[in-house]
Amino acid sequence: MAFIPVPDTVAIDVIYDWDGQIVENTLYYTKISPTDTEITDQVDLVTGYIRDTIMPLLTELISLVRVVGTLLTALDGFTFTSTGGLPVAGAILQTTAKSFPGNVSLAISFRTSEAGRSGRGRNFVAGLVDLRDGNSLLDDVYAGQVVTAWQGLRTLGSDAGWAQVVVSRFHAHAARTTGVVFPITSTLMVDRTIDSQRRRLPGRGS
Repeated sequence: MAFIPVPDTVAIDVIYDWDGQIVENTLYYTKISPTDTEITDQVDLVTGYIRDTIMPLLTELISLVRVVGTLLTALDGFTFTSTGGLPVAGAILQTTAKSFPGNVSLAISFRTSEAGRSGRGRNFVAGLVDLRDGNSLLDDVYAGQVVTAWQGLRTLGSDAGWAQVVVSRFHAHAARTTGVVFPITSTLMVDRTIDSQRRRLPGRGS
Protein backbone atom coordinates (compact mmCIF):
# COMPACT_ATOMS: atom_id res chain seq x y z
CA MET A 1 0.00 0.00 0.00
CA ALA A 2 1.31 3.45 -0.90
CA PHE A 3 2.25 5.67 2.01
CA ILE A 4 -0.57 7.97 3.13
CA PRO A 5 0.67 10.85 5.30
CA VAL A 6 -1.17 11.74 8.50
CA PRO A 7 -0.06 15.22 9.60
CA ASP A 8 1.17 15.81 13.15
CA THR A 9 0.34 12.24 14.16
CA VAL A 10 2.54 9.55 15.70
CA ALA A 11 1.93 5.82 15.36
CA ILE A 12 3.12 4.03 18.48
CA ASP A 13 3.71 0.34 17.87
CA VAL A 14 3.73 -1.69 21.08
CA ILE A 15 5.70 -4.87 20.43
CA TYR A 16 5.50 -8.02 22.52
CA ASP A 17 7.10 -11.45 22.47
CA TRP A 18 4.28 -13.93 23.07
CA ASP A 19 5.31 -17.58 23.10
CA GLY A 20 7.98 -16.96 20.47
CA GLN A 21 5.67 -14.84 18.31
CA ILE A 22 6.01 -11.11 17.74
CA VAL A 23 2.61 -9.48 18.32
CA GLU A 24 1.77 -5.80 18.15
CA ASN A 25 -0.79 -3.23 19.14
CA THR A 26 -0.79 0.20 17.49
CA LEU A 27 -1.84 3.41 19.20
CA TYR A 28 -2.10 6.86 17.59
CA TYR A 29 -1.50 10.25 19.20
CA THR A 30 -1.57 13.71 17.68
CA LYS A 31 -0.60 17.24 18.66
CA ILE A 32 0.19 20.44 16.78
CA SER A 33 3.66 20.34 15.18
CA PRO A 34 5.30 17.87 17.58
CA THR A 35 9.06 18.15 17.94
CA ASP A 36 11.41 15.16 18.04
CA THR A 37 11.85 15.67 21.77
CA GLU A 38 8.09 15.77 22.36
CA ILE A 39 7.65 12.56 20.38
CA THR A 40 10.42 10.87 22.36
CA ASP A 41 8.80 11.92 25.63
CA GLN A 42 5.40 10.65 24.55
CA VAL A 43 6.74 7.27 23.44
CA ASP A 44 8.59 6.91 26.74
CA LEU A 45 5.40 7.86 28.60
CA VAL A 46 3.40 5.18 26.79
CA THR A 47 6.17 2.65 27.42
CA GLY A 48 6.19 3.36 31.15
CA TYR A 49 2.41 3.14 31.38
CA ILE A 50 2.21 -0.22 29.61
CA ARG A 51 5.14 -1.56 31.61
CA ASP A 52 3.72 -0.47 34.97
CA THR A 53 -0.06 -0.69 34.45
CA ILE A 54 -0.86 -3.19 31.71
CA MET A 55 1.87 -5.82 32.09
CA PRO A 56 0.84 -6.62 35.69
CA LEU A 57 -2.50 -7.87 34.26
CA LEU A 58 -0.90 -10.31 31.81
CA THR A 59 0.69 -13.73 32.02
CA GLU A 60 4.39 -14.14 32.70
CA LEU A 61 4.66 -15.83 29.29
CA ILE A 62 4.32 -12.54 27.40
CA SER A 63 7.02 -9.86 27.39
CA LEU A 64 6.97 -6.23 26.34
CA VAL A 65 10.15 -5.86 24.29
CA ARG A 66 10.03 -2.39 22.70
CA VAL A 67 7.78 0.51 21.80
CA VAL A 68 8.35 2.35 18.51
CA GLY A 69 6.98 5.79 17.70
CA THR A 70 6.92 7.04 14.10
CA LEU A 71 5.84 10.49 12.92
CA LEU A 72 3.41 9.95 10.02
CA THR A 73 3.68 13.43 8.49
CA ALA A 74 6.12 12.13 5.86
CA LEU A 75 7.45 8.79 4.65
CA ASP A 76 10.80 9.44 6.34
CA GLY A 77 9.26 10.82 9.53
CA PHE A 78 11.16 10.84 12.82
CA THR A 79 11.29 7.44 14.56
CA PHE A 80 12.16 6.66 18.15
CA THR A 81 12.42 3.27 19.84
CA SER A 82 11.86 3.11 23.60
CA THR A 83 13.35 0.22 25.55
CA GLY A 84 13.47 1.78 29.02
CA GLY A 85 13.14 -0.93 31.65
CA LEU A 86 12.52 -3.53 28.93
CA PRO A 87 12.03 -6.34 28.30
CA VAL A 88 9.52 -6.92 31.06
CA ALA A 89 7.30 -9.96 31.45
CA GLY A 90 3.70 -10.06 32.56
CA ALA A 91 3.27 -10.36 36.32
CA ILE A 92 0.73 -13.18 36.64
CA LEU A 93 2.56 -16.42 37.30
CA GLN A 94 1.46 -19.71 35.76
CA THR A 95 1.19 -21.07 39.28
CA THR A 96 -1.41 -18.40 40.03
CA ALA A 97 -3.45 -18.59 36.81
CA LYS A 98 -2.68 -20.45 33.60
CA SER A 99 -2.49 -18.41 30.42
CA PHE A 100 -4.88 -18.81 27.53
CA PRO A 101 -3.44 -20.17 24.26
CA GLY A 102 -1.72 -17.57 22.08
CA ASN A 103 -4.72 -17.06 19.80
CA VAL A 104 -7.05 -15.96 22.61
CA SER A 105 -7.60 -12.22 23.02
CA LEU A 106 -10.06 -9.57 24.13
CA ALA A 107 -11.15 -6.87 21.68
CA ILE A 108 -10.83 -3.30 22.96
CA SER A 109 -12.74 -0.72 20.92
CA PHE A 110 -11.74 2.93 20.50
CA ARG A 111 -14.78 5.13 19.80
CA THR A 112 -14.97 8.67 18.46
CA SER A 113 -17.76 11.10 17.59
CA GLU A 114 -17.47 10.00 13.94
CA ALA A 115 -20.04 7.41 12.85
CA GLY A 116 -19.02 4.35 10.85
CA ARG A 117 -15.86 2.29 10.61
CA SER A 118 -13.63 5.28 9.86
CA GLY A 119 -14.31 6.60 13.34
CA ARG A 120 -13.48 3.42 15.23
CA GLY A 121 -10.29 1.60 16.09
CA ARG A 122 -9.37 -1.42 18.17
CA ASN A 123 -6.65 -3.37 19.89
CA PHE A 124 -6.62 -7.08 20.61
CA VAL A 125 -5.17 -7.86 24.03
CA ALA A 126 -2.66 -10.72 24.07
CA GLY A 127 -1.32 -12.55 27.11
CA LEU A 128 -4.58 -12.96 29.00
CA VAL A 129 -4.89 -15.50 31.78
CA ASP A 130 -7.61 -18.13 31.90
CA LEU A 131 -10.19 -16.52 34.12
CA ARG A 132 -13.63 -17.29 32.73
CA ASP A 133 -17.29 -16.80 33.51
CA GLY A 134 -18.64 -19.90 31.78
CA ASN A 135 -17.04 -21.34 28.66
CA SER A 136 -16.61 -18.34 26.37
CA LEU A 137 -16.83 -15.23 28.54
CA LEU A 138 -13.91 -13.58 30.26
CA ASP A 139 -14.41 -13.08 33.99
CA ASP A 140 -16.21 -9.79 34.57
CA VAL A 141 -13.81 -8.42 37.19
CA TYR A 142 -10.69 -9.36 35.23
CA ALA A 143 -12.10 -7.99 31.96
CA GLY A 144 -12.95 -4.75 33.75
CA GLN A 145 -9.38 -4.40 34.99
CA VAL A 146 -8.01 -4.85 31.48
CA VAL A 147 -10.43 -2.32 29.97
CA THR A 148 -9.70 0.21 32.71
CA ALA A 149 -5.99 -0.12 31.96
CA TRP A 150 -6.60 0.54 28.25
CA GLN A 151 -8.82 3.51 29.08
CA GLY A 152 -5.85 5.11 30.82
CA LEU A 153 -4.03 5.33 27.49
CA ARG A 154 -6.48 8.00 26.32
CA THR A 155 -5.20 10.76 28.60
CA LEU A 156 -1.47 10.01 28.40
CA GLY A 157 0.36 13.18 27.45
CA SER A 158 -2.79 15.34 27.48
CA ASP A 159 -1.08 17.91 29.69
CA ALA A 160 1.52 18.30 26.94
CA GLY A 161 -1.11 18.66 24.23
CA TRP A 162 -1.32 15.07 22.98
CA ALA A 163 -4.65 13.43 22.12
CA GLN A 164 -5.21 9.77 21.39
CA VAL A 165 -6.92 9.37 18.02
CA VAL A 166 -8.24 6.94 15.46
CA VAL A 167 -6.59 7.31 12.04
CA SER A 168 -8.64 6.97 8.85
CA ARG A 169 -6.74 6.34 5.61
CA PHE A 170 -9.70 5.23 3.53
CA HIS A 171 -13.18 6.59 2.80
CA ALA A 172 -15.92 4.91 0.73
CA HIS A 173 -13.46 2.09 -0.12
CA ALA A 174 -10.95 4.52 -1.63
CA ALA A 175 -7.60 5.63 -0.26
CA ARG A 176 -7.45 9.17 1.06
CA THR A 177 -4.73 11.48 -0.22
CA THR A 178 -4.04 12.50 3.37
CA GLY A 179 -5.15 10.58 6.44
CA VAL A 180 -7.52 12.22 8.89
CA VAL A 181 -7.78 11.72 12.63
CA PHE A 182 -10.69 11.57 15.05
CA PRO A 183 -10.12 12.10 18.80
CA ILE A 184 -11.07 9.09 20.90
CA THR A 185 -13.95 9.84 23.23
CA SER A 186 -14.31 6.43 24.88
CA THR A 187 -12.50 3.12 25.20
CA LEU A 188 -14.55 0.00 25.86
CA MET A 189 -15.04 -3.69 25.26
CA VAL A 190 -17.98 -4.60 23.06
CA ASP A 191 -18.55 -7.75 25.11
CA ARG A 192 -16.65 -10.26 27.25
CA THR A 193 -16.65 -12.92 24.53
CA ILE A 194 -13.20 -14.42 24.10
CA ASP A 195 -11.87 -13.61 20.62
CA SER A 196 -9.45 -15.61 18.49
CA GLN A 197 -6.44 -14.25 16.61
CA ARG A 198 -5.20 -17.35 14.78
CA ARG A 199 -2.06 -15.66 13.48
CA ARG A 200 -0.87 -15.36 17.08
CA LEU A 201 -0.52 -19.14 17.37
CA PRO A 202 3.12 -20.37 17.24
CA GLY A 203 4.39 -20.71 13.69
CA ARG A 204 1.55 -18.72 12.08
CA GLY A 205 2.44 -15.10 12.74
CA SER A 206 5.55 -12.98 12.28
